[in-house]
Amino acid sequence: MSQNIRARFFALSIVGALVCAPTVVFAQPQEPVSKSTTAALENLAAVSDDTSHDVLGTSADIAASKASNVFDLHVAETAIVVPREPGKPIRIGTGSESIEILRPSENQASAMALAPGVISNEGADFSTVTSVKDSGDVQIATVINDPRSTERFEYHLDLPDDATMREVEGGVLIESKNGDLIGGFAPPWAKDANGLEVHTRYEIEGNAIVQVVDHHSVENLTYPVVADPAYSKGIIKQVKWERWKNGGWEIRLTVTALARWYQPFNPSYVYKMGLDDLRQHHPRSMAKATMAQQWNCHVVGLAGTINIDLESKRKSWPGWRKGIATSVIKGNAAKACNW
Repeated sequence: MSQNIRARFFALSIVGALVCAPTVVFAQPQEPVSKSTTAALENLAAVSDDTSHDVLGTSADIAASKASNVFDLHVAETAIVVPREPGKPIRIGTGSESIEILRPSENQASAMALAPGVISNEGADFSTVTSVKDSGDVQIATVINDPRSTERFEYHLDLPDDATMREVEGGVLIESKNGDLIGGFAPPWAKDANGLEVHTRYEIEGNAIVQVVDHHSVENLTYPVVADPAYSKGIIKQVKWERWKNGGWEIRLTVTALARWYQPFNPSYVYKMGLDDLRQHHPRSMAKATMAQQWNCHVVGLAGTINIDLESKRKSWPGWRKGIATSVIKGNAAKACNW
């Protein structure tokens, strides 16, 4: 079982307040830190401790092909196509669960590679940076260079037949017609060059997600401002290994940012969607009841996990929740899911 569970299980509470910004004259901006997109992203990573703000450093180590008119990647069992032209959509996945995302663009040029797995479409008022992660997640960061730039950035989505989008707790979930999770976006963030938080939110308009970045009304803002949506495909980020060892199947996995965000609000949803994914792609390993019980236990303590280990050699224990308090009291929280 995972050795990364913290000393106690806890639930996080996230309070989101959507504040409608008043109509005001543009606040006087500070001088920009740099007009270079690369420098702007490196600066944000330096002033923030949140790895989600490190657009360049957390990308997949994949060299972009300049010979083709697209960046055609295959990461963490996910096919990802990123066209160089900003007017053509990014495609994530294949078949019935693939989605397409059209990036915001405004007189932007074709893409240039900033780092392995990262390409940028440069514009005068703002640039759009697409960062493909080794998990198969896709981050689309907007670098706002000009205080007169728009506050609304539209991402038009082409979804599978009868799929729906719904806003929940500040994020967006995309579900199939049967209610199964396809993917989604955790709540967005926006920061200025000094790491100052800029209020932002999603709005759903038809088949588009609009990220609103209220940078016009913030005083003493230092440009460029960086904002992002990041798309995660489902709950399971990556299965690092599936193997037979010591008389049973073992699976080691990690979960997506979408799973970590939504767990405090609806752990049963995260449990069910993750279990469905695991059973679909690893039916032999997940056959025993104990595997579902171990996964459920890890979902309860998801905030304290990094790697999650499931082991079929362990007995079935429908009453596993009774062991949580005892394990925590004894100072061995890892034992809670390692019965």
